[in-house]
Amino acid sequence: MFEDLLSLLFPESCYACDGALARGEKYICTNCSIKLPYTGFHVYGATKLHPLQRWGKVPVRFAFSYLYFVPKGRVQRLLHRLKYKGAQEMGEHLGQRYGSLLSDHQYNSHFM
Repeated sequence: MFEDLLSLLFPESCYACDGALARGEKYICTNCSIKLPYTGFHVYGATKLHPLQRWGKVPVRFAFSYLYFVPKGRVQRLLHRLKYKGAQEMGEHLGQRYGSLLSDHQYNSHFM
């Protein structure tokens, strides 16, 4: 009950839009989470090439990118918080989310 009162007086804000987080949300509100520009590169699988593997002259077996960078967008605000405001916890949160996604697509079996 005290935490509810505390969150009412001092709500935690979304790292992407600065809006108030709802109960159960962590670092990024649901609205921003849905609207983040995800790359979807994990769906290509371990054997198909995707755009990150086609760049440069050196063959790359695995290359991953979770989000597209959009200037002045949510991802830029997240990166700014991570880099300049010391929000390591949000970086760990995003890393765990992407790691879970990669694990669901069985990328972890390629590294064991």
